[in-house]
Amino acid sequence: MKTAIISGCDENYFNTYLNLYNSLINNKCYELADLCFVNISVSDANLRKISKHVKKIIKPNWDFNLNFKTKDWKKILTIRPFLKNYFPGYDNYIWLDADTWVQGNEFINDFVEVSKLGKISIIPEFNINYETYRNKYSFKKIIFDFYKAKGWSFKNLKKYFDKKTLNDLFQKPILNAGVFCFPEVSIVWDLWAKEYRKIVENASDDYCLNMDQASLNKILYNNLNLVNFFDSEYNYLIKNSFPVIDDKNHFCIKDYPYKKIQILHLTQIDFNKLYDIKKINGKKIKKKFHHEAT
Repeated sequence: MKTAIISGCDENYFNTYLNLYNSLINNKCYELADLCFVNISVSDANLRKISKHVKKIIKPNWDFNLNFKTKDWKKILTIRPFLKNYFPGYDNYIWLDADTWVQGNEFINDFVEVSKLGKISIIPEFNINYETYRNKYSFKKIIFDFYKAKGWSFKNLKKYFDKKTLNDLFQKPILNAGVFCFPEVSIVWDLWAKEYRKIVENASDDYCLNMDQASLNKILYNNLNLVNFFDSEYNYLIKNSFPVIDDKNHFCIKDYPYKKIQILHLTQIDFNKLYDIKKINGKKIKKKFHHEAT
């Protein structure tokens, strides 16, 4: 089966993407899949830095009819339901946000095996340590035992979906759209595009573009027979709980058996900053969450 690994960015985010690109090259992911890139205003000089191993570079269009003005970089949000149209000829499509990076290439075969079953690979935003260290919750205490739902997710679901969908989705784990794999033949492509299109083309401002993930969540929770959930090491959200470091200098899940994280997600993390991180033996060291070539 032929597989594409796709990511993209604009010029301002290129150094972040380059961190992902270098990790893919260092782990020889290009031997198992074609690397593809969505170019939004990236300079020719920077494109040359990735030209050796990237098979195809495209410039996306707006795939919806917009009733508002917005910035071009937001095409990164709207392109994802249409990846197989922009990059035809593949059996599997792996999407990695530009602020991710990989510690191996095992994830490729794992995702491909799921595609052979005709299912989507995706990772819930759930790990017990995310919950242990959470300091913000979806409910605010008003008085006595009366609580009111709050938060970004609740606000968006309430604004763009009907009450039934709001109730169905609000308390379910968010399925993170920053890492996924779709088989080419999946009906989810069209279902996602239709749901997302309905939201965007009926909106009067660009805030609606943030519903890329929520619209996918609605489709997947309504079609669970088409979904395979992977554990958090396939899309580990560092902002929610720092990993630990093993003797081989790998970032790992912080509890025994200290599984090596396959894909790190650096949302809200400065990968050039030094952080206090624990090793498995408990010793603290200062380290960046930046990919380091081995």
